[in-house]
Amino acid sequence: MREKAGSGLLIVSSDIVATDAVGSALMGIDPVEVRTVTLGAAAGLGEGDLIQIDIIGEELKRLKFKVKLPQEQLRQSFPLLEIIGAERACSGCLIPLLSSLLLLTEQSTKLEKPLGKGPEVPKERYGCW
Repeated sequence: MREKAGSGLLIVSSDIVATDAVGSALMGIDPVEVRTVTLGAAAGLGEGDLIQIDIIGEELKRLKFKVKLPQEQLRQSFPLLEIIGAERACSGCLIPLLSSLLLLTEQSTKLEKPLGKGPEVPKERYGCW
């Protein structure tokens, strides 16, 4: 099946950080809030500042759309859920957790009370081991 001309969107760059920055901005997410963009730019892997990126084609503001981030969806679906250490977890750990919780959301699962507290984890052990 063919798509109509103009119905798709393609972001192409030899700069992976710029690609993530532009893609984030298109979804209504400030690139400064995206770890891959900020860490990649800080490491010198590419440009994360939209002002410094030469964008050819349509203007970003004409193409922009808003997505609901997984964290926003989870807060709405599970207001009693607190994920400790999520800000320091790598995407390899966090994405399967978020995906599983979103699947529970699609199945209309609700938390009726807060989940029990787990063992205390020292701050230096948050994230991947």
